[in-house]
Amino acid sequence: MTDFERLRATLPTGLWIDGAQTDPIDGGTFPVYDPATGTLIADVADWKVLGTMQTRLLVHEMRIRQEAWAT
Repeated sequence: MTDFERLRATLPTGLWIDGAQTDPIDGGTFPVYDPATGTLIADVADWKVLGTMQTRLLVHEMRIRQEAWAT
């Protein structure tokens, strides 16, 4: 296994919501490519296909972080 393959295997590809990595409910992803070589780096979670509960958790987390940052 190459260094790139080892790195790719450890990349977080989910959504970071409420302090934890989660996958979109419907499993939607999109590919991310190395712009220099065109090599696929990873398929990462697509935030645009979040379910209702995931969206609420994300907004809640953002409000908490913003309040902490603003004080």
